Amino acid sequence: MKKRRKIIDMDMLEIWNQVLENLEGNVSPVGFNIHIKTAVPVCFENSTFTISVATSINKNLVRNRIKTKLGIRQQ
Repeated sequence: MKKRRKIIDMDMLEIWNQVLENLEGNVSPVGFNIHIKTAVPVCFENSTFTISVATSINKNLVRNRIKTKLGIRQQ
């Protein structure tokens, strides 16, 4: 099994912040502030972030309503 690279440098955080900036204009303000802005990047591998969200409600809403804007691939 391949190890995932943890975000340890500022470049990855800068990319994540750019993702957030791009999403902010494409998602409702409530959806962004509650479900996206609170997400935390866990790792970055093959140009893909794995994110952690606070609750299963956040997870379901991100997966089901916002996934096309995020480019989510189900695992």
